Amino acid sequence: LFANYTWLKAELGKDNGATTYDGNRIPLTPEHSANAGLRWQLPGNFTWDLIGHWVNTQYSLSDWDNSLRRMPAYLVVDTRLSWQYRALTLYGGAKNLLDKEYYEVASYGDSIYPAAERVLIMGAELNFTF
Repeated sequence: LFANYTWLKAELGKDNGATTYDGNRIPLTPEHSANAGLRWQLPGNFTWDLIGHWVNTQYSLSDWDNSLRRMPAYLVVDTRLSWQYRALTLYGGAKNLLDKEYYEVASYGDSIYPAAERVLIMGAELNFTF
């Protein structure tokens, strides 16, 4: 079991009124985000991971004055099953397991760029210690 939380106070510096953006949040920087997951060690050198990623609302890419509608918060879930034998690990899984429709980037308020739908992954890792 693991979890982490990030509180990010990303604001533009104060310029004594030199710009209209003084103290505004930096676009595409959510103030709050968190991850949580479970890892199960299964028989036969198998491991199963289940991980949730949550991101709070944030301003779109071009919204330096923080006046447009914020991008909505989202929660996505990833999973991975892996098998290890000595230095070799084979794995398969899914990112955005629940096929959540969300976006990580937007500009000019309503111009959104959808994130990937469910993505199936598979691969191999070979680890050496020097």
